[in-house]
Amino acid sequence: MQRESESPTPYHGLYFHGLGTTQLTLIDRIFFSHLRHRGIELEHALVDWHGDQSFQELFDHATEQAEQRLRTYGQLTLVGASAGGSMAVNVFHRLRSGDPDLNISVISLSGRLHIGDPQHLERRALHRLGKPSPAFIGSVTHCHEVAIPGLTEADKQLVGVARPWIERTVPLATMSIEDAHEYTVPAIGHVAGIGLGALWLPRILDDMALPT
Repeated sequence: MQRESESPTPYHGLYFHGLGTTQLTLIDRIFFSHLRHRGIELEHALVDWHGDQSFQELFDHATEQAEQRLRTYGQLTLVGASAGGSMAVNVFHRLRSGDPDLNISVISLSGRLHIGDPQHLERRALHRLGKPSPAFIGSVTHCHEVAIPGLTEADKQLVGVARPWIERTVPLATMSIEDAHEYTVPAIGHVAGIGLGALWLPRILDDMALPT
């Protein structure tokens, strides 16, 4: 895939947020700004988890957003926080399956990547807003049943997973990908785990030794 333009920053990323609104939170904005100064330029992927679109529609749109940025920059890191972790892994798997030479990587920040307890998954899909998200359940299911089993050993060298010491919102056991780059950040709780995991992005990317 050819570059359409050169970039002054080492890494470009597409960020998939968690359940709730389609807007970035204050914490998101803070770490976007911090990472920009560290040479990682994140753009926000618009995913309306509680809208009328099905998982497949959101998945297709997310893939299109990633493809567009790959054409523009020639390199892309997908970053998924919480519910966004499964979508990021799904898009990564789909694109790498189509072209294993793509310069693309993925990092999940406290993301639920496996189904685990189905009843717990359904309760989380309601979120604190009380609004159901079938698309979230679809994303986690696809990630668990299709994307992760389909990752090659070469793919896994381009996958990073960050999770906190202690977590009650998302079971820790559902966050892992065997043989990927995994990091336990010194944080307690879901939001703290995402925030500190985001601050570790430069280290994770360096460990994966990605070309820019």
